[in-house]
This record gives sequence, structure tokens and C-alpha cells, in this order.
Amino acid sequence: MRKKLLSSAIIYSFIAFISLAQSNYYDGISVLIPTFISDLQNLIKQNYTFVSYDNYASTILNNYERKDTTNGQSFVECVYSGYKYIYSGSFSWGTMSREHTWCVSWMPSLSGAQYSDQHHLFPTHQNNANARRSNYPLGDAVQVSYQFLEGKLGTDANGKIVYEPRDKHKGDAARALFYMAVRYDGVGGRWTLPSFQDEEVLKKWHK
Repeated sequence: MRKKLLSSAIIYSFIAFISLAQSNYYDGISVLIPTFISDLQNLIKQNYTFVSYDNYASTILNNYERKDTTNGQSFVECVYSGYKYIYSGSFSWGTMSREHTWCVSWMPSLSGAQYSDQHHLFPTHQNNANARRSNYPLGDAVQVSYQFLEGKLGTDANGKIVYEPRDKHKGDAARALFYMAVRYDGVGGRWTLPSFQDEEVLKKWHK
């Protein structure tokens, strides 16, 4: 079951990356051979540098997420809602937080690199986005029960509670989940996508 689930999800997600890659990073990786998933997993595990969850502000925020604005100030944007948080210099957590796209409760273990992996950590508004998403799967909210800017909580077409981030972030969120499924499959447990996370939605968002 694990192989089948990962094959359908991951091949669809990564085939575009491999075919369109501008470098030789994916040389030797083929979607046409049975060892594709393990080959891809081994590749993305190479040259991996662990960065602590506590260093997120100095690494991701300051180098990638922080944007300049007027009067010498900067802002960080909530990826789920589009909320802009103004700050200067050091970053204080409270209004904003580091969202685990692959929810902490989905992890078989909180030890190791998966908790801190910055490929699935994004800045979000704590109370109105992160806490509202909680441990719910991502999806298209047809009936909205709560909305903060562009982020929505509600039920999908099947009546299941889902969180829908803004359109701008949907592709990144989908690829973050696929990455985590491949990168940590077999590490501390089985890393298939949870049964309640709609794989087809993620494929659509990725495209």
C-alpha cells in the first residue's frame, strides 16, 4: 500500500521537476524504473544540513521571507492568508509562527530532522491562520466557516473539514507535503500521505 500510494503521488509531482530541470541535479533519476522513489529519496538526502527549528528566523526569515518596506522597516507575510507583519531587526514570535505544513501530529516522531526541516516550515499568522489550520488536511473549502484574509477553514465537497490557503501558496504547500512524504519515508515510521489528505487536490495545486 505504501509503495502504491507514494508512486501515484510522487511520480506525478516530481516528473515535471525532473523533465524541466535546468541543471544536472536529477541525472540518473528515472521515473520509468521500479527504484524511482528510493533513488529520489537517496538523492534528496545527500548533502543534507540540519538546521534547528530555533534558528528559523535567522535562516529563512532574514534570508528569504523578509521584505523591505518604507522607513527602514521590513515585513514578513503569512503564506496562508497574505497578512503582512511589520518588524525591524530581530523577530519576535507571537503574532506570527512557524507553520509545519506536514502537521506535527502527522509525524511518527518529533525527534530528528523532520520536525525542523525548513522545506515545509512557513511563516503564518499564529491565531488566525496556523491555529485555524490546526491539524486539518489542506483542501478546497466549499462551505467556509472561518476566513482570515485569503485563508479559509471549512468543508470540502465531501463534507470533510479542510483548510484552504491562498492561491499563491497552494503549489508550494502541495510540493512541501510531497517532499516530506519522500524525504522521510521509512524514517521513524511510515510517511505515506495521511488517508484524510486528498492526494488529487495536491496534484491539482502543484500543477
